[in-house]
This record gives sequence, structure tokens and C-alpha cells, in this order.
Amino acid sequence: MEGMEAAGQHPDPLLLLELAETHCTLAHGS
Repeated sequence: MEGMEAAGQHPDPLLLLELAETHCTLAHGS
């Protein structure tokens, strides 16, 4: 995944938080 690769190269707390939030939303399906 491009997002994962970018996060690994440039760890951005805000980006990681956004990705985590999106993942949680998708996981909960809410």
C-alpha cells in the first residue's frame, strides 16, 4: 500500500492517526 510505504518512510503522527481513525471506522462499519 502506498500509504503504508509513505508512513514507513516518513512517520507522521497526524497521518498515522488519520489512517488509524479511518481503519477503525471501516472496521466498525459505522
